[in-house]
Amino acid sequence: MTGFEKDCLEAHNEYRAKHGVPPLKWNAQLKADAQEWANHLADINNMEHDYESINKGSGENLAYFQPGDPNNMPTQCQGPKNPSCVQCREMVADWYSEESNFDYNTGKSKGGVILHFTQVVWKETTELGMATATSANKWFSVARYKKRGNMGDSEAFKKNVPRPQ
Repeated sequence: MTGFEKDCLEAHNEYRAKHGVPPLKWNAQLKADAQEWANHLADINNMEHDYESINKGSGENLAYFQPGDPNNMPTQCQGPKNPSCVQCREMVADWYSEESNFDYNTGKSKGGVILHFTQVVWKETTELGMATATSANKWFSVARYKKRGNMGDSEAFKKNVPRPQ
């Protein structure tokens, strides 16, 4: 496991621990699937979900950003943060920031996006694989999860997305 991958797993598990749900384990096949899709997104220079993978039972979170200077495309941080690299935890933090939109009493959104956050902490999810790829001017990240989260009605959400402890 690379330093970037370790950062992905640690960041997810730090947020999951806040909610009292079990830690994720790294899954090399999910990582390979995520890399294939990240490469596809870089090839088409556009972000879209992989519904074939989702239909096969994998959860998915996507992220992308466009650096100010495409000639200085950052790399994956394999250790401490520096100006020329991106840490995985930066993307995971962005997904988790949707937590403020989640209503724990109803298991529904208060009006904003919640599905990235809920997938990060979904209690029944046990495995993670994550990868990145770059186009000429964008950085794409794909996270794949098993068991897929965000399934079911509001009761399923209340059961699988507990309040922070």
